[in-house]
Order: sequence, then structure tokens, then C-alpha cells
Amino acid sequence: MVGRKAIALLLAIIIQVSLLPGICTAAQAVVQTNDTASGAVSRNENGLISQNKAIQIFCAAFPDITRDKDLLAEYEEQGYSQQPGWQIYDEKNGQRYDQRLINGFVNAKSGKILNMDYNPQSEFYLDKQISLTREQAQQIAKQFLVKMIPDKAGTLKLKTDDPLYSLYDRNIRLYYNFTWQREVNGMPVDWDNISIGVDSYTGLVTHYNYSWNEAELPALGELLNREQLQEKLQKNMVLVAYYRYEYDRYGQSNAKIIPVYRLNINSNSVDARSGSFLDYYGRTVSNNNLKAYDQDYMPPANAAAINETPWPTKQVDPEIAKKAAQDFFITMGYKGEIRKSGGGSSSGLGYRDEHWSYNLQDAKLENKLQVNVNAFTGEVVGFHLNNNNNSNDGKANLSYDQALSKAKVAVQKYDPDKIDEIALNRNMYGDDNSSNYNYQFARLVNGIPFNRDRIMITVDGNSGEIIAYSREWRPVQCEALPKLISLDEAKAQIWSQNALTLSYIFPRDNQYKATGESIPVYRLPSVEINACTGKPISITNENNEMSIQKETWDGHWAAPALSLLKTNGLITNKAIQADDAISRRNVLKVLLTATNPRSYYGDEENCELQLTDIPANDEDQGSFKMAINRGIIKNQGKFEPEQSITREELAVWLIKSLGLQKAAAIKNRIDTPVIDSNKISLDKVNYVGLAYGLGLITSDPTGCFQPSKNVTWAEMATIAGRIAPLAMEVYEQPWRR
Repeated sequence: MVGRKAIALLLAIIIQVSLLPGICTAAQAVVQTNDTASGAVSRNENGLISQNKAIQIFCAAFPDITRDKDLLAEYEEQGYSQQPGWQIYDEKNGQRYDQRLINGFVNAKSGKILNMDYNPQSEFYLDKQISLTREQAQQIAKQFLVKMIPDKAGTLKLKTDDPLYSLYDRNIRLYYNFTWQREVNGMPVDWDNISIGVDSYTGLVTHYNYSWNEAELPALGELLNREQLQEKLQKNMVLVAYYRYEYDRYGQSNAKIIPVYRLNINSNSVDARSGSFLDYYGRTVSNNNLKAYDQDYMPPANAAAINETPWPTKQVDPEIAKKAAQDFFITMGYKGEIRKSGGGSSSGLGYRDEHWSYNLQDAKLENKLQVNVNAFTGEVVGFHLNNNNNSNDGKANLSYDQALSKAKVAVQKYDPDKIDEIALNRNMYGDDNSSNYNYQFARLVNGIPFNRDRIMITVDGNSGEIIAYSREWRPVQCEALPKLISLDEAKAQIWSQNALTLSYIFPRDNQYKATGESIPVYRLPSVEINACTGKPISITNENNEMSIQKETWDGHWAAPALSLLKTNGLITNKAIQADDAISRRNVLKVLLTATNPRSYYGDEENCELQLTDIPANDEDQGSFKMAINRGIIKNQGKFEPEQSITREELAVWLIKSLGLQKAAAIKNRIDTPVIDSNKISLDKVNYVGLAYGLGLITSDPTGCFQPSKNVTWAEMATIAGRIAPLAMEVYEQPWRR
């Protein structure tokens, strides 16, 4: 929905009233100090710095973004390690975390700033344009790094293989991000890194994150030979096939599921000294629990397509759902009246769930048992039993395998038709502070796991009682399986893509707090291989390289804007010239990323493409469907994706991407004050007038608009930098810039 501010702005343009800058709210100036982020600080009797001191340290480090801001500081213990500190945010926007203009954290013991996020509103970008290339921004980030942690800068190495930002969010990032990894003895130290974000318009540091374990790392000692270990692992480790959603390189999906191969192992690293397999906490994995799945699942040859009937879109009669819940209470040994106590919903690629929850009306028993019923099918899908017998010391009378047998009996009892259609997924971790055991059983589709659908069970480790049961089992649609690549071919791909890499890790407790000495480990390959094509599954930059390279557009006036597009994964062809015409396909992808008002899974679900020149296997199907759903393009005829687009046609797309079609459809003519206004097509006059009035498209130096001229990469990159902040205002979205 178009925001009220945008409507007011639009009307102002239509009636040709000059736009005034946003009015700034008067704010009490924050006291500035000469302290630096790494300098000595005074502490109270508990050894913690004060609230005011934390704010002073924060403001001294970020003077440009904190100037004239009212900042508050609240004490809290942050993260897995529960570090004591001060959460700092702006008073005006501080009620909701996702709407805060400024958000940061200062460690109350050390006085170090652990993180800062500045998320400017659209007014911040008024009359500004993208002015920095990635190379220029990197120099700013490096200088800031040395300023903040001069004693550690020499131990850091810039990462050049960062994945693209927010691929699943599909919103353009207006800053450049750089991450420096800690290295000791030439080896990376997991989780020890510094990230710095530099705004592409102003050069301000708008994001900062400091993650560091202050413990010293011991000498490596004698390590297992990498080549010999890899040869042994490659020979003995087996693969497993399973279904997952297919994504394009921009993180978009059309909800198609594909079979993939990966190592069937419940471990991500090997102790480089002992050869023991370790889990994500740095704990040794026993041989009994080493496989992620107990079997090395493989699909049958030429498996047929599956097209299960989708759930009804209309909710069931509430009385039917209540009756199903009532019957379940009786089977659990509880009688008496029940009431609807709440519910919940979730959505993802290919599904939308909603359930209603029921409890007993008896006040003495109302919290004893909760039953959940699917709101579309009327079936009981789970329950939670409060037995009040759970121990928090992590000690259980039953072993893992004994409790597992109880979980399997529960599946036989509550879902007997599914007992042969599930596979235990050992990647599901439980809470070691509890005596409970948690199990996750993935659904088998064509004989291989599909982790979207699952049965989750919690077993009391002392009594063996089932205290929680949840079934997520949705209609599946998948294509018939073609001939898959051989296991040997997939295995070779996996090991060629990810040779063992050496790094340090810190063992962690169940709260993920670092404990004990560091461990040198060999990281195991985590890559997935498309079982149909043999290609690695990846949604990172195709070049997998974010280091500074010489670009074809270096020195061009649009170099900063083009650099930002590349950083966001929107330029993947190294041969592109700034003044080349950009294709309609690429214009659409840039425009969608720059203006996407939301990023919910399933946005493209309810759209069947009717564009006659877009094949079913087109990698950008998700983009076309999203553009159709947003009303930017029509779902009919030819789209001509590889053809160029004219400036006046782009104006139409720009206005539609902002949801302002109705404004363009008014009877009043919105003229554009350019020399060649008479050359603008009649059906596009208002679109061009609005786009020009909003400052999205400008005239050339001679005062001409050139409506029939093809749009270039340089122009589109510049326009993306103009429309992205405006879209923030129009859709009233607190985007994470």
C-alpha cells in the first residue's frame, strides 16, 4: 500500500508545488568527549562502565550519525555469551527494534563497541547520489578499522569471498560491507572477525560489528597430514540424496524442489590433531551418531512426478476443528469442556500454515495439555504436554537411543500411516540444560528426505513421556526425476569444490559460549550438488570474489552506481560496458531489487506465467512472477527479455514499481518541461511526467528527454540509486539499510 507521505509528495509534484526539505525535530545535543573506543574508561564499584560513559564512547566513535540525537542506553546481557553491556538506541525510534534509526551495543566491562547499525530514513538520501565505488569505500572502512582496533588490525585479513547480501530478502543494500577475519599462524579463527559497512552515498560508516574471543591461541603442535586425511575421507565417506528448493543466483525460487547430494555426516569438522569428528559445538561426535541420516537415502530410478492436492484455501468450520481437538483430549485421558486458546501461522515456499490451539476449560488443568488443529484441514497436527517433571541439570535416566525408541512408538501411535515415510535427521540439536531429548524426522519423498515436512518430538529423558509432538506435512508437487549423475561424479565434485580447510575453533557450551582452549580443525565440505545437473548449489556471487578488480567502467561518471549494482549481485558479466544498452530482463531485476516492498516467501506462488517467450526453466521466473504480481508488467504475450528498453517505457515501469499507477491514470495531463516533450507517446505522458518530477529520470545536457533512446547500464544503475530511497518512503518500510 502506498504510504500517506508518498501520496502527499506525489500531489505536490502534480500541482507543481516545490518540495521542501524534511523538517528536523529539535533534539538535545549529546555531550561529546575525547574518549576513543579503545581508550581507558572509568568504572563503578562493580567494574562496569556507567550508562552515560557508554553513550559517550559510542558518540565519540560515530560523531556524524549521533550528532543532535537523543540516545538512550539500557543494560542487558547480549548474545550467547551473555556479555554485560549497554544497548544504545535513539529515543525517537526506540520502541521497536526494527524501526530504530541507531542501534548499538557497548560492552560494560571493556568499554568496547561490539556493534552499531545506522538505518537512515529516506530523508537522509534527499539530494544525494551514489558517490563511492567499492574500492573507495574499502579505503574508508580500512581507516576506520585501524582507528577502532589498532592493536588487532595487523592480525586481520580481508575476506574476499563474502556471499552476496540478503539474497533471501531481495532488497538492495545501499552500503558496502567488508569483513576482516582474524588469522593466527596463517589460519582463520572461526567467529573472530570485524565487519564494517560504508554508505555508498556519503562514505559514512553505518554498520559495525566486532566479534572476538580475547583468549590467546596456543601453538599448533603436530597436525594430521591434510592430503592423507582428505584421501581417506574421500574414500570412506558416503553421500545422501535429499530434496530441497531450487534457488536462482539471486535467492529467488519458484517453489520447485530438486534432488541434491551432500555428505551424509553429522559433523562439520575434524580435529586436526586427533582425527575425531566434531559437531558445531566442538564436541566429539560418536560413531553411532556420525551420520546425519541413518541410511544413505537414494531416489529410485525414473521416479514419477508427484502432484498432491493443495490444501483448501478456506478454513474449516471452527466446530469441526474443536470436535477434532475434543476427541484427541479424550484419547489422551482428559475429559471436560475445552476452549480455543489461540493459534499461529507460518508460510514458506509452497505452503501457508495456520493452526488453532485448544486447552481445557478447567482452571486446574488448562495448562496441562494444549492441542493444535490445522485450520484448513481440521486435523490434529500436534500437542504440548506440561508434565512439570523436567530437570534442568541436563541429566536423564534414559539414553538417547532409549528415548528415540519412545519417539518412534509415538509416530506409530499418532501417525501410523507415516511410520515408513520418515527419516531421523540427527542435525537436530537439543538443549543440554534439559533432561529432554528432541528428535526431528524428515519426510521421505520418492525415497529421500525432504526437510520442509517433518515430525518433531520431545521426549522426557526420565519418564519417557512424550511431552511435545508436531507434524508439519504439506501437499507436495515435484517433477518426475530424470537420470541423475553418478555418485562418483557427485563425490568428485564435492571434494573438488571444497578441499579440507584448516582453521581454529573454540569449543562452546549449550549456550554457545566459548569454553576451553581453541582447537585446530579441518573443515569438511558443506557443498551441495544438484543431482540432475551436477552443478554445485550456490547463491553467492558467480565469481565468488568480492576483491577489488579493474572494471570496464572505471573512470566512468556512473562507476559508483555500477559498483553498487555489482556488489548486490546484479552485474555478473565482466564484459559489460557502462554505455551498453541494458536488456529488459536486467532492468526488471534491478528495479525489483531496488523497490521490493517486502520479501515474503511465496510472493510468486499464485502466478502462472503466460509470457509466451519465457520458458518454464528460465532462471528468472521468480522475477517475472513478482513483477506481474506487483503490476509492473502484464502477464500476456511476449516479454522480449533480451531486447533493450526505451526511456519512456522505463518511466512506466518506474511509476508502477512504486505502486503509483492510479496517479498516472488521472485525466489531468502531467507535462514534462523538456524540449522534446512532444515526442513522448500519449499513453506514457503522465508516467514520464511523474518519473521526471520525482527526479528518477532527468533530461540530457541539451534539455531533451529522448523518450525513444535505449536505456544504458549507466543510466539504470543511477536510477536504481534514486528510486531505492524513494521506495523506502512510498512503502513506509523500515528497511535495513
